[in-house]
Amino acid sequence: MQNENIKKIIITVTIILLIVGIFSYFIFFNKENNNDQSSDNIGSFPVDEVQNISLGNDWGNLGNNPDYLNNQDPNNPIPILRKISDNPVAGAIIFKQTIEKDDFYTIRYMEKMTGHIYETKTNSLTLERISNKTIPKINTTTWLDENTLFFNYLDNDVIKTYSATLTSNATSTNMDLDGVYLQDNIQNITYINDDLFYLVDSGSNSDVILTDIENTKPKQLFTSPLREWGIDNIDDRRIAFTTKSTENILGYLFIYDSITKKFSKILGKRTNLSTLLNEDLDILYSQNTKLGLTLSLYDFESETNTDLPIRTFPEKCVWGKDTPNLYCGIPSQKIYNYSLENWYKGNILFSDEIWSINTETNKPIKIVSLTDSEGWGIDATQLQITDKDDYLIFINKKDFSLWGLQVFSGTLAGE
Repeated sequence: MQNENIKKIIITVTIILLIVGIFSYFIFFNKENNNDQSSDNIGSFPVDEVQNISLGNDWGNLGNNPDYLNNQDPNNPIPILRKISDNPVAGAIIFKQTIEKDDFYTIRYMEKMTGHIYETKTNSLTLERISNKTIPKINTTTWLDENTLFFNYLDNDVIKTYSATLTSNATSTNMDLDGVYLQDNIQNITYINDDLFYLVDSGSNSDVILTDIENTKPKQLFTSPLREWGIDNIDDRRIAFTTKSTENILGYLFIYDSITKKFSKILGKRTNLSTLLNEDLDILYSQNTKLGLTLSLYDFESETNTDLPIRTFPEKCVWGKDTPNLYCGIPSQKIYNYSLENWYKGNILFSDEIWSINTETNKPIKIVSLTDSEGWGIDATQLQITDKDDYLIFINKKDFSLWGLQVFSGTLAGE
């Protein structure tokens, strides 16, 4: 009997010690985690030029409302900063269906896990699935226009790329998604005019292929001895070729003219180069220097360079279409020379603020801090802006959720 009482006492003491230990562990490590969350601010903005735009009095309530975040209540007011999709998104597009009449935009996107296509309006929280064709585990999706897209996914270590078109279905409210497969293992793809322009690794070289969206007339344009290129559409005749950014490697930017069939070197011998061009061939670019990563503008016409008072990557920016502005996600953490390559790989992630930079005055204006809406922050990428510079969409690299932001373009242009 005495032995049984001793056993009970030992068990009780053990349980008490275990509970105390667990409680102490959480107190200690929560304190450590809270201390680790502090980050270096970039500290490079002129304080008197910072202008915040209010998200509205309703944001605090809406941001914590699961019905709002899941778009389940169409009667909620539309906030300035809006989470459009909780589920991971492979790529999106924003457009006006009727340019003359609509005072709102339509946003379409493809889900990563299912390949289903959804759309919503900027004046409504209603979310509608318009294509239910299931294509699992989409990697990236690029939209040429509201009904034309291409996407890729991995199938047994083979990169599959599909060129697709959305068409109306006479027997259903859903649209059909039809198309054709392109060549396997396409490393990089963009568009030029109404055609697809892509690179395939042939082993020792890169083969550059041009084809129509139905893939009926593929033809090899040329072969490059370099295999690691980033390619981006500039306009209906020109493609930007940038050597893929790698730490301590000198990078180059070339422009290929599809009419003259010639390459022109624009930038060269810049370490860890990354670029973003507009149709005027003005270039936003980052590079590594002895002072750290810098962000600069290259004016094509005057052939001059201007350093910007911000630190971010061109991949986190978009050129304005109706103003002389750039719109960028600016990390609140400090950026180092090695940050870009690690960000590509997902080894580091950032928490951004959205800024506008007037490229004529070099004046930055803060639009919003994204940590106000998402507790763990938003790492903005794949930014798109409307023709009037009044609505911005972007994807959070942390979870691939899709976001929309109303932009007050007149104020941001410095008017």
